[in-house]
Amino acid sequence: MESNDRIVELIKQKGKANEQAFNHCRDFFNLLRSNLHKTEQYLKSIITPAEPSITIEYEDKGRLEVRFRFANDVLLFFMHTTVVTFDVNHPVMKTSYIKENPLRALCGMIYVYNFLNDSLKYNRTGDVGELTARIFVNSENNFMMEGKRQLGILYNDLPATGVNEEAVNTIVQQLIIHVLEVDPVVTPFDARPVVSLQEIIDSSAPAAIVSGKRFGFVIPGSDDLS
Repeated sequence: MESNDRIVELIKQKGKANEQAFNHCRDFFNLLRSNLHKTEQYLKSIITPAEPSITIEYEDKGRLEVRFRFANDVLLFFMHTTVVTFDVNHPVMKTSYIKENPLRALCGMIYVYNFLNDSLKYNRTGDVGELTARIFVNSENNFMMEGKRQLGILYNDLPATGVNEEAVNTIVQQLIIHVLEVDPVVTPFDARPVVSLQEIIDSSAPAAIVSGKRFGFVIPGSDDLS
């Protein structure tokens, strides 16, 4: 009987925490959606009249994905449907906030990827995107973000960071700045000195080179730019 009681208790606790985390993450994603749309309108009002050839475009791809194109880059925001927790060695698991209630570590998650605009424009499906940031939102509507450079220290304290429009606006601005400051880097000339004819035949010549922020063939095991 005690085991059955424990099962019932766990289902209730985990079920509620998972549902709350997912709902709060969805609300966060909708704030991102709204902010990106406003950012598109603002940037277009300033940039497009002077430079109409520069791409600025917000694109809603459905309930769980939005894209924001600007200049030569695309930020792709994707909300995962699964609520996750952190590895036991993750710093957040050592905080008193989580130790007091481990269910607080259950979070909805939003991925942010950076692709080159040409990858989508020319349908270069083999091109690679960089995971630029991950946003975690828990059942108490607190969030934290992991990311490249400044993005990794901007909001890295789960217990102290509540969701609000100002924080979302800051995240969008810093993501755009980060992406604009990282230019595509060509790989060393001798990194892959040969190419098969099939790789050229399989796609048009411009699309035959798998590219991303490291422009050129991807080197297995190579590190991303940090």
